[in-house]
Amino acid sequence: MSIDSIDLVERPANDTRRVWCSFCGRHDGQARVMVAGDPGSAICDCCIRIASAALLQYEGEAEYQSWLTALTPNVRVEGPAR
Repeated sequence: MSIDSIDLVERPANDTRRVWCSFCGRHDGQARVMVAGDPGSAICDCCIRIASAALLQYEGEAEYQSWLTALTPNVRVEGPAR
């Protein structure tokens, strides 16, 4: 996956009802998953995949898996059960 595969979306200034990806501008209705961060910030599943691919390429498989394993216990998923 490359950065070329993302369509950047312009966020309307007056739309406060949705959660928007801080990286690409997609809203929660355009993404399968939206991960919220600090108030007013979030990242969509597509941007997470691109960032993960970049880290994997930069760090290498072993370092990436080590980082992911260390992070996993701190990840909390909220929302409706699927």
